[in-house]
Amino acid sequence: TLVMATIYNTEAEYRHEYQVCSVFTVLPENGHLQSISETVIQEVNSLSMDFESVTLMELRRRSTALDDEGTASDTVAAQTIRQRSEVNTEKRMIYGLTDTPPIHYLILFAIQQSCLAIYTPLGTAAIVAQSICAQNDSELTIRILSSTMLMMGLSTFAITTFGVRLPIFQGPSVSYIIPLIIMMSLPEYKCPETFLMTDVGTNKTVLMAITGNNTFVRNRDVSLERINSYAGSLMIAGAVHCFIGLTGFAGIISRYVGPITIVPVVTLFGIYIHTVVVSFAETNWIVAVITAGMCLLLSLYLNNARTPIPVWTPSLGFHISWQPIHQMFSIIFSVIVGWIISYFMTEFGGLSDDPHSKEYNARTDARLESVKETDWITVPYPGQFGPPSFSAAALVSFMVSTVLSILDSIADYNASAKIAGAPPPPRYALNRGIAIEGLMSFFSGSLGCGHATVSYGENIGAMSISKVASRSVFQLVGVIYICCALLGKFGAFFSTVPYSVIGGCQIVTFGILIGVILSYMQLIDLNSMRNVSIIGMALLLGMMMPFWCKKNSRSINTGYRDLDNIIVLSLSNPSFVGGVFACFLDNTVPGTREERGIAYQLDDSESDNSGFHPEIYDYGQEIYRLPWLPEKFRKSRLARIIPLFDVSETKK
Repeated sequence: TLVMATIYNTEAEYRHEYQVCSVFTVLPENGHLQSISETVIQEVNSLSMDFESVTLMELRRRSTALDDEGTASDTVAAQTIRQRSEVNTEKRMIYGLTDTPPIHYLILFAIQQSCLAIYTPLGTAAIVAQSICAQNDSELTIRILSSTMLMMGLSTFAITTFGVRLPIFQGPSVSYIIPLIIMMSLPEYKCPETFLMTDVGTNKTVLMAITGNNTFVRNRDVSLERINSYAGSLMIAGAVHCFIGLTGFAGIISRYVGPITIVPVVTLFGIYIHTVVVSFAETNWIVAVITAGMCLLLSLYLNNARTPIPVWTPSLGFHISWQPIHQMFSIIFSVIVGWIISYFMTEFGGLSDDPHSKEYNARTDARLESVKETDWITVPYPGQFGPPSFSAAALVSFMVSTVLSILDSIADYNASAKIAGAPPPPRYALNRGIAIEGLMSFFSGSLGCGHATVSYGENIGAMSISKVASRSVFQLVGVIYICCALLGKFGAFFSTVPYSVIGGCQIVTFGILIGVILSYMQLIDLNSMRNVSIIGMALLLGMMMPFWCKKNSRSINTGYRDLDNIIVLSLSNPSFVGGVFACFLDNTVPGTREERGIAYQLDDSESDNSGFHPEIYDYGQEIYRLPWLPEKFRKSRLARIIPLFDVSETKK
């Protein structure tokens, strides 16, 4: 039995915690309780010593020290508690999943997460504009940017409130951007030659395009035709995505997708995404390294330090409160430092002013013109670019991306739960999250975004840096992005962040995300030749096939051009190749659940508090339920049919 007393400091801005722990075990010879150790653990930080209440807690925290005395009493159970304690202490959040920080912290945390991902809509809008031959059409690019930011906000709020209910950020994923990049290399998707012509009626210069039959059309018409074909294809893919969640297939997929599949998928994604990180960081490596170094210094090297903050309280007056501010806002501080350095380099001629130079995007004034051109109010709406159409190549590409996004989301859900100290999400929560993502992808297609919104792993890595995993923070992030989409100039201001600063942040956050996913390898038996063979071959094939397709795309010739494009697009996607290969072998090569690393996954029958292990997790399965649903509905026949609710409750 483990008994703990927790002392709270009510005058502090957040909880200050001491724990008095006593571990007892029953001796077999006399049946009496014997104390093994007693220790006082200071867990959060050193604040003012005004203690006002003492509350006994049930077994939710862990003891971190067991003395060596009484070897007869040092049982295997006590050793297990000690080991799990040491692991779990590292995961402690300053603000947990269900905590709501004070309003001033809440706003700053939300701004930090928003700034972290602000490059996403900017970079995605640029790639989409390039794929539809609108890279020189600033008006169309800004409309795509506003639509992207609106869907990011709506999706983030929906997934944290109605979906899986974990602190998850939703944004454009590389799995949907990769097909656009690959399609641009195909002959039929290359942009036509353009020239400028003066419109006699309006006396304005118009960009014209020369199509295949040597006819002249407005380049805007070519762009709208392509984006509408993306829109219709994406709406179909989004509907299928939503159907997979509503019918429970997402939960079924999770039974066959374990760490051996997830690790190659995300690792190959990380290997591929390094090209994107380099494209941002190479604009100025000095600023990128300084930004990344500052983030590492504040979040890792000064992990145990506290920042003195002058505060005033009614009982103590003005005094110094020691809080880990530098760790919680390490990303914002790093962005500010990098932005200031970029400003001075811009002002004193340290960066090229040539728009064709890579260094130009590291300037603080590189995109100021977009702030002037953007309207104050922008309202994206479905069909704003015209009626949606259909493209077979785009549809197949987006369907492949849908499969990858589901696998990626399952990995992100588990990574988010692990960092937040929550148990793995049950199948009904996975189904609900996938259904919401599919619905939002359908809406993204209707707005003409050219991509879907899926769980975004970089912000999960940021949670482990800031030690903030509050669901409320991500709900506010969604509101901020909705406001940015509607307030055009406010959103355009975010786009002025220098690319080198963004690249520096990506180095740290993407690295942490990949590290968290790789940590899932501890769940599998790495001494098993079966496991290491599958992972190794999946990673190798995931790098081999895209490289071969890039050099020999003409070698695939079935006689049907659309089929050729489908095969090339599929084999050029590293995560798809590696993930499918790993998933197939993991489910066909004989192996135990423990060997495969899927024994930790909870069944729906364990979705009540019986699946809660306080020495491992800080929360129970109740965090995945929709709290506002009436009990009568939970027990209804409809709730039993729809696989989106807690099965254990609907059967009562």
